[in-house]
Amino acid sequence: MELYFAPGSPAARKVRIYLAEKGIQVTEHEQHRGFLPIEEIAPLNPNLTIPVMHDGDLPLFDSQVMVAYILEKYPSVLDAEPPLLPTLVRADHKWRDANLLATLQTLSVSLEHIHALGTLGGLSDETVPYLARERTRVDSILDWLDGQASPEGFAPGWFSLMDIMFIVHIQFSETRNGLQWQGRNNLDRLFHALADRPSVAQTVFPWMA
Repeated sequence: MELYFAPGSPAARKVRIYLAEKGIQVTEHEQHRGFLPIEEIAPLNPNLTIPVMHDGDLPLFDSQVMVAYILEKYPSVLDAEPPLLPTLVRADHKWRDANLLATLQTLSVSLEHIHALGTLGGLSDETVPYLARERTRVDSILDWLDGQASPEGFAPGWFSLMDIMFIVHIQFSETRNGLQWQGRNNLDRLFHALADRPSVAQTVFPWMA
């Protein structure tokens, strides 16, 4: 199994956490050259994006697809408490979990937009209303998530995809963008509980430590 990804990629880290939870060995190809040349990435993914995962001759192009594939093909897990949720959503909370995943995905996109605009320099909320809108969206989502979370996670009794999406995007944006998200009691406690889980701690990128 091989995984191609950009340095610090939260999407790739999500996949790496699942691989670690299941004890699956993977050859990692971390790209350090910014955007891969078109002629190099096109054979990997017609979408011209990474992460990309290959399991033998099978390519997988999206991190959510990779997670679903890992859960289905590799059902065994390492011992850990709470145990890894073996599905993307819980059958008895299907639509609640689906809403959580959709909202966390929106959070990830907004944080990526804020990061991308921040790299341009000279932009502010006053000069770019869209940037202000994205910051407002992030705060709105975090406030809502705080009401949905418990200190034990978004799916108490399980280590879930919701938990993983939350921790990888918050840690990335906190370190890279200086995101100020603290002060929400449930999210504060959940963050610290998740950060100590071995699969989360061992997949932290060096510059985030």
